[in-house]
Amino acid sequence: KKLPYDPLKSLLDVAILGQTPYVMITAIDGPYQSIRDLVIAAKSKPGEITFASAGVGSSTHLAAEYFNQMPVIQLLYPNIEADDLISYVVNHKHYSRWQKVIVSSDKDFIQLIDSKTILYRPIQEELLNITKIVDKYGVHPNNFALARAIAGDDSDNLKGVRGVGMATIAKRLPMLVEEKEYLPSDVTDYCKDKEGKAYESIASSFDVIKDNYRIMQLSSPQISFQTKQKIDELIESFEPQLNQLEFKRMSMQDGFAVVDFTSLMTCFKKIVANDTT
Repeated sequence: KKLPYDPLKSLLDVAILGQTPYVMITAIDGPYQSIRDLVIAAKSKPGEITFASAGVGSSTHLAAEYFNQMPVIQLLYPNIEADDLISYVVNHKHYSRWQKVIVSSDKDFIQLIDSKTILYRPIQEELLNITKIVDKYGVHPNNFALARAIAGDDSDNLKGVRGVGMATIAKRLPMLVEEKEYLPSDVTDYCKDKEGKAYESIASSFDVIKDNYRIMQLSSPQISFQTKQKIDELIESFEPQLNQLEFKRMSMQDGFAVVDFTSLMTCFKKIVANDTT
């Protein structure tokens, strides 16, 4: 029976009722050990690679179809901390001219913020750059790992210098607001010539600060030379592709015509453009 209205034109979105994240998984003993393996196979055998979903037209089905049109790369390596992998990729020479956004609520990534890298913390709903970090903590991102090594981190069960928090560090160690990177020895040496309980505590806690800093710092990712070579090859050989027309056609067919994808498409275009220049 013909409907008395057009479901694509007569209905209007008024509110978001919920959001659900999705993951893509393959069999552990299957031929695809990464998203890259799957994409390469799918491109070499159009229409032959199958996937499971909740049904035709379901959100999981549509997510897979939209994924096919996006310039996406995924890096997944066993026995490597995500922090180290992200640090290596963010500082990779291939992306030196790129504007990078790290999406994580983990404060460990604050130390990676620079003129080309910002941090979006989804749980806190905040976007952080160098200026915001300096204003909020009184410490430059280059010295944030050192500051946290002094203060400690309960989430990682790392005990810092007793009675010395981030506010005290910003007040007593003003040089950490500078872009220059300081080391644990610089801080303890500085405090030896100062009077006050906080200075004394820091000066006598070199071993604690040094050990915490070794664990917290991401300037030297704990990745083997062989793994770095594999990551380099993957990054440098990846060719991002964006099928904008197909993406728009699918969005209209699926009833997303009222959604403005301009920002998303602009972002994807920059990804493709940056990779080809």
